[in-house]
Amino acid sequence: MQGVPSPLVRDGGGVTSGVREPAKTKSPDGPERGIPGDGGVSEGIEHLLNRLGRPSRTFLRGRGFERPYVPPPTMRVIHPGAPLDLGTLDPSRTYLWLVDAKGDFRLAPEQDPSYVSLYPRRIHPAGSGRIDHGLKHADLAAGGWNGWLPKMLRPPARMGGELWAEKDSCERPTGQWIMNNNSAYNARRTRLDRRYRGKKHLCIAHELLLRASGLDTSSILIEEFKPDLAIKSPSSDSSAHKLSPLSSNYPPS
Repeated sequence: MQGVPSPLVRDGGGVTSGVREPAKTKSPDGPERGIPGDGGVSEGIEHLLNRLGRPSRTFLRGRGFERPYVPPPTMRVIHPGAPLDLGTLDPSRTYLWLVDAKGDFRLAPEQDPSYVSLYPRRIHPAGSGRIDHGLKHADLAAGGWNGWLPKMLRPPARMGGELWAEKDSCERPTGQWIMNNNSAYNARRTRLDRRYRGKKHLCIAHELLLRASGLDTSSILIEEFKPDLAIKSPSSDSSAHKLSPLSSNYPPS
């Protein structure tokens, strides 16, 4: 059996494509889950969730000021019957995406005026005391979790990352979007199960978005971010996407 074309992968200065091996039915995290036998959309989504692996809570030292985690009114839940239209996204914004514990694909802008009252006590962790009302991946995860959480833990989720519009040298949108895995839900040092979520899992999440919404994802490129090796610079703005060496306990969102 031949592999199927993978999503386009943005790697530094260019974009490359490849061939992905045929889908495996066994979860990388353990025994295979039951898969509905209807042969339809639900079976395809369950199969992808099985490959993506089990959800995990995350532990973030010194970030208790972020609680409580609250799903924002800007959040979209993408599933069959509720597709994502890229034309409705603002190319000047960075979006956070997450596959929650139930397997729903959630998306919301990282910054929004409504967050000032929704997240009033979030202080920038770099020590400057600057207030940061930005969305966290845990806020998206809270939309799919109603259970009790010990202090310093975030609600469980399978994977998360960022989505933003690619710009040309004149800062004009190219029509392509970049999807990465910059989230504490992917790092070994913050996931309680210590399982890294990298490029292979990004490909699965990319395909999950296609199956869940019917969206033509050919305009969404994937870019692996290694949260265990580098972090977003606390001094950079949300659109810069600069990386700096890991020098503190400040993990990605």
